[in-house]
Amino acid sequence: MTLEVLLSELKFDKNIEKAIMEKIHNDNDEIERLSKTAYDQTKNGFELCKQDPFTRLAVIIHLLVKTYD
Repeated sequence: MTLEVLLSELKFDKNIEKAIMEKIHNDNDEIERLSKTAYDQTKNGFELCKQDPFTRLAVIIHLLVKTYD
């Protein structure tokens, strides 16, 4: 499944959908790096929780695409 198809299935507002796509495409290296450690738990919680909410959303959607494939 592609990012575009997944986003259309999630039924986000078109502006949010566009922003998510831009975030994933523009910050692909960061999103990829964060996705590798997203659920690594430390004594202070999950690594992903240390990110801003929009970045967390982008990482989760990135992981959904990878998991679906």
